[in-house]
Amino acid sequence: MALLKRSNSSRCVQSLVLPLITMFSLSMPEVRKIVFSINITAWYGIILGTFFTIWLLYRVLSRILNMLRVFCTLFLLKHLIYPNLYPRMPFFNTITRFQSLIVVAFVAVNILCMTVGINSSDQIGKRAGLMSIINLIPLFTGSRLSTVANYLGISLRAYTRMHRYMARMAVLQGVVHTCLNVSRQQLKWDAFEISGVVV
Repeated sequence: MALLKRSNSSRCVQSLVLPLITMFSLSMPEVRKIVFSINITAWYGIILGTFFTIWLLYRVLSRILNMLRVFCTLFLLKHLIYPNLYPRMPFFNTITRFQSLIVVAFVAVNILCMTVGINSSDQIGKRAGLMSIINLIPLFTGSRLSTVANYLGISLRAYTRMHRYMARMAVLQGVVHTCLNVSRQQLKWDAFEISGVVV
């Protein structure tokens, strides 16, 4: 009896699945013939099974993605965002691993922008001066740090740290620009050149 039930269920599955498999390899009139040959209860079973399968897949995937999101958030907070790069020391500001990655990325991008496509030290000097001016533009908001931090949605402490690193990079690029231009040409040391070296 169990063998008979099993054979009946396998025949039922074959009658539902085989027409769907063969549909993809047939022309349109043959597909219409197969579609109209399946009775309404078989279509109901196919649609209901498809709906429940999609719903179960959605539930499983949403739970897996939610668990991954929670795990990644906790992992990042524990190992990247919260821990300091070095222990607290007197006269030194602490910096987290995440903030140090941002600083390294900032420095790397500035170095790339100063050196990519350069053929001579003259071009490096000009590009260093231009990059210094670009990095000086955000520093002009110095008297309104809290307002800018509020608009950006970051803490005042993070913005002041970013402000300091941009200032350091602008000064360093200005020094590179000045040194390369002074070493490249013989200066007359008139008022224009002295103001350029000083500024």
